[in-house]
Amino acid sequence: MMERVRNWLREKRYKRHRLQSVRAKDGLRLVTLGSNYGGWTFLDEGSLQGCAVVSAGLGEDASFDIEFANRYNAKVVIIDPTPRAVAHFDEMKKRFGKGAETGYVSGGSQPVEAYDLTTCSDENLKMVDRALWCRRQGTESGRVRLI
Repeated sequence: MMERVRNWLREKRYKRHRLQSVRAKDGLRLVTLGSNYGGWTFLDEGSLQGCAVVSAGLGEDASFDIEFANRYNAKVVIIDPTPRAVAHFDEMKKRFGKGAETGYVSGGSQPVEAYDLTTCSDENLKMVDRALWCRRQGTESGRVRLI
């Protein structure tokens, strides 16, 4: 009984956002990158080649960020102040230039050995250990700041 309760709680904790499960409609070229937990589906456009991305929230699953950087030769800046995310990124940096040795696991904590980091370096994958904040009142409505 306890195991069923744990599984139910785990499922609720790792519930996917509805935008993570978008499917192709009307001939759109959609691509899904990343693990089942941390992956995203989006429109595959040539304009993404060489782009820069700001990714808010690494946690312990950088699968989308890494696959995006690899596929589109993009520069990805990850923003996350949490100690576990910073530690996870530090472990990833030690593996820059190395390929994946294992597959993704279920849930939100990926082993760094699951990432294909062969094309990743300090030049195209960076982390800022800050938080994002958006003030919605007063004259600065809608401005996003790093704190």
